[in-house]
Amino acid sequence: MDGGAELLDRIQAANEDMKPYSPPEKTFISFQLKEQRKKLLSEATTIGTDAYYTISGDTAVYTFDSFNQDVEAWKAYMADRKELPDDAIGNLFEALEMASSDPSIKNIVIDLTTNEGGYLGIAGFIYSLITGESLVSEQLNTITGEVSKGSAICDINLDGKFDDADHAKLYDLNFGVLTSACTFSSGNYLPVVLKDAGVAILGERSGGGVCNLVQAATADGIIITTSGNTKMVMGYGEPGYDELKVEGGAEPDIGLTSEGPDGATDYSKIYDLKLISEGMNSFYASA
Repeated sequence: MDGGAELLDRIQAANEDMKPYSPPEKTFISFQLKEQRKKLLSEATTIGTDAYYTISGDTAVYTFDSFNQDVEAWKAYMADRKELPDDAIGNLFEALEMASSDPSIKNIVIDLTTNEGGYLGIAGFIYSLITGESLVSEQLNTITGEVSKGSAICDINLDGKFDDADHAKLYDLNFGVLTSACTFSSGNYLPVVLKDAGVAILGERSGGGVCNLVQAATADGIIITTSGNTKMVMGYGEPGYDELKVEGGAEPDIGLTSEGPDGATDYSKIYDLKLISEGMNSFYASA
């Protein structure tokens, strides 16, 4: 065995040894949510690897757990237009096409309850797809106090051009986002910015997570992941700036959790499609 392969095996073994020491609270909540979600997914159409589409009445739910992207598959799609990639955006387009072709569907809810984030650009694309606007993100260097801003300019209609047509509303649907305490990092950032844009948030307050991640390895192969010195903010330096605007998570417009008799959060209704549909219709009726 060569040195590189041996080191990789040692790192993987060390990571397995560390799994029992994962933070217990969110791990347990994630387990609860996935157990509750089994009934929802048992009635769902699978539209990709770990991506699902469920309907009830006038509401569809698109479920996925990672902001992943397949760059090579997108290059192939833009060249031949044959098959959408099996990633977060490709599967979302599949779900939106299914919803828009069904005259009974008027709402679509993006389920991020166990989504722990990933590539921030996915959040920017989904934001633009829903709102028709480019997402301007802000990152604060907590050491220097400097703020950098970036604008996500996206080819929303997938025509290979960046132009005004990308600001058109492609789907005549009401959008919502389903969140929980396990909705983390980029998964948390998306509902925070969408709530500011007037999109319905359902479920439980999202779980925060605003800093970039930094990884290092010890001499014996243990991978350490920690928060870095830059974090996502909104409206930094402006009147009324709230440093917890992103870290504090998105407060739901339609709450679907409650406190159980033991003081723990009761998640038994968070995937109730009837309540989700009612919440969406009530929110947009008064919007």
